[in-house]
Order: sequence, then structure tokens, then C-alpha cells
Amino acid sequence: MATNTLNAFSSFLDGLSVRTMQGENLSREEILRLLEIAPDAPQSDLMRKKAREMAAILCQNQGRVWSAVGVENKACPMNCHFCSFGEKWGLIKKESEWSDEEIIRVARLSAAQHVSWFTLRTTEVYSLERLCALAKKIRAEVPGQYALVVNTGELTAEQGKELKNAGIAGVYHTLRLGEGTATCFDPAVRLATMKAVSDSGLKLYHLIEPLGPEHSNDEIVDRLLAARDCRASLGGVMARINVKDTPFGDKEPISEDRVSQIVAISRICGGSSTPDVCVVPPSKQGLLAGANVVTTEIGSIPRSEQTEHQEAWTGFGIPEAFALLHEAGYEVPQK
Repeated sequence: MATNTLNAFSSFLDGLSVRTMQGENLSREEILRLLEIAPDAPQSDLMRKKAREMAAILCQNQGRVWSAVGVENKACPMNCHFCSFGEKWGLIKKESEWSDEEIIRVARLSAAQHVSWFTLRTTEVYSLERLCALAKKIRAEVPGQYALVVNTGELTAEQGKELKNAGIAGVYHTLRLGEGTATCFDPAVRLATMKAVSDSGLKLYHLIEPLGPEHSNDEIVDRLLAARDCRASLGGVMARINVKDTPFGDKEPISEDRVSQIVAISRICGGSSTPDVCVVPPSKQGLLAGANVVTTEIGSIPRSEQTEHQEAWTGFGIPEAFALLHEAGYEVPQK
């Protein structure tokens, strides 16, 4: 490609980053222009480089770990096509639930290892009362600077306030790709929950997920704009894992080039409004494209054929997470 063309695109990226780092929003057309570039094109490499430069400034080059425990290993009647918990797929052979003591043990270990977020992931039917009681217990017994987060069902602003009063700092909730087709959820209800979370004073955490090769640029930009409109404070990308015996079990995975490209676009578009950007599954390429957050998971995991895990999923625990962040050039807590 001609040097002049790349130089012009580099100048275009410089202009976008200056604007978003000052809190300005990009237009739909500008974001689409970035998404329409081939993931393996030289311009995409420029996007990744620019996003990593922005990350060094916006998150003070701090690498962060998101630690999550799947509380319930139970079949779900919602049957999302990408989720191993769906009743129709029959992957959960024996239902189980972690005790408060087990959860608190993992929370203590996570806090002692300097995670930034400790997340309780529950099903749609887990009661708000039970979740609030568990949150209060964790906050009382596990001191630390971590943010306590929930990933649960739909919420109203009033329910969000109940969670906040129980010690919850934020909620992970997304308008997922394929919502209403690969799921039986109403996209409008998902959006209403996202808005309710922000309106309640809780932080909203949102990823472009579960990303597959079939998702269009228009669908992806819709999710980026929805997250922005609902004031999400964490963004990024979660690639879909095509679990055997689910409807996506025989599909091709998304390329790592495409994932890292969209990570970079998330960083460039989010600017100062989205200081933290996550890539799931953890990926050095994603970190070099502007993500500064990786996740560790234990317990029930909806992206795994073996749905219940007593140890860190795929062996990627908190030490491995910080090692990967350090390898990508981020500053991480010292023991």
C-alpha cells in the first residue's frame, strides 16, 4: 500500500483519538469506516498501535484482572444458542451451587492477589434478595480495594439501588450479538436493564459479545453505540467459543485478527469515557491492541462443555493473568 495512503489514515486515527480522549463521541459513519477495514490490513495494525498508545494514557498503563465465580451450575430454560447451560443441549448432568463459604474463600484469594473486580455470575432466576445477602456477606468478610460486581438477570433502577446498598459496585450486562435470534430475549428489555443500571448509580460493564465471524459491521457498531449511550465504564470484546453440542458447536471461530481489531476500535471509540477495555478469552494480541483487562474464571462457565470447574478455567488463574499483562507491557501489582 502506498505510504501516502497509510500516512493519511494515521492522521485520521490521530484526529479520532484526540477527540475521544477529550470526551467527544465519534459518528456511526466514522466507526463503520474503521470496522470495514480488513483485519489483516496495514491500517488495522495502525489501529492496534494507536489503541495501545491510548491505553498507556487512559488507564495509566495499569493492567487489571477481572475475577469471576459462576455461582450456579444449573440448566437454564432460556436456551441461548451460544450458552452451554441451555436445557435443550443437555450438557449439565448434575446441578450444583457454590456455598457462601466457597465463594468467600475465592473472594479472599482474589482480593489478596490484587484483582480489580470480583464478580458473582448467577442465572436469570437467582433471587435478588439472595444476591444482596451474599454481597453483604462478602463485603463484611473480605476487605480490599476490589469492586464487587454481579452478572445476573434483568433489573430495574430500583433493584439496582438495592444491589448498590448491598455493596455492589457495578453490573455486567450486554445487548448481545444475535439478541432476539440466537436468544429468546427481547433486545429492548436488555437495553432497559443497561440503562437502569446506569440510572441506579451502579457502573455498567459491557463487551461486544459473543463475537462470531458472521456478525456484521452494522450489528457491531449498534452494540458500541448502545454501550456508549448507556454510559458503560468498561468495554471490549468477548469472542464466542463454539461449545460442542450447542447450536454453534460446528461453526468456525472468529479470527484473532478480527477480535484484536475490534478491541482496538473499542479503545479508540471509548476514549476517556471507557478507561478499561477487556479481551475475552485472554490474548496477548488483544492486549497489544489496547485492552488492559483480562479475566479469570472458576465455577460454572457458560462457554465450556464441562460446565463446572473447581480450579481456574483452562489453568488461567490470577498469576497467569498478571504475567500475560506484564508480557504485553502493562504495569501490574507486585506481591
